[in-house]
Amino acid sequence: MPQQENFWGQLIKKLREEQGVSQRVLATRTEVGRSALRRLEGGGAPGGIDVIEKLLHYLGYELDAIQRDDLASVLNEQRSREVDKKQLSRIASHRLLKL
Repeated sequence: MPQQENFWGQLIKKLREEQGVSQRVLATRTEVGRSALRRLEGGGAPGGIDVIEKLLHYLGYELDAIQRDDLASVLNEQRSREVDKKQLSRIASHRLLKL
């Protein structure tokens, strides 16, 4: 389980790697600076909530659908089911964000 202070960075990195998306591609497609993405994944300043939301959306998840203590469940769902990004968002949509 990742530490809470870097939950979002670790989650984004894990999802990105599991989907075979490079930092360069994710940064370009989401219009988030690559250095900001690198900082986030490395445990640095997370940036704004809008940055996290853009990154998660590209990776097929909705920010308000992921609980901080639910990383393992999110990753297991992704691995165990062959579904498209919209279905992954629907699977997780019943969860609420805990800050």
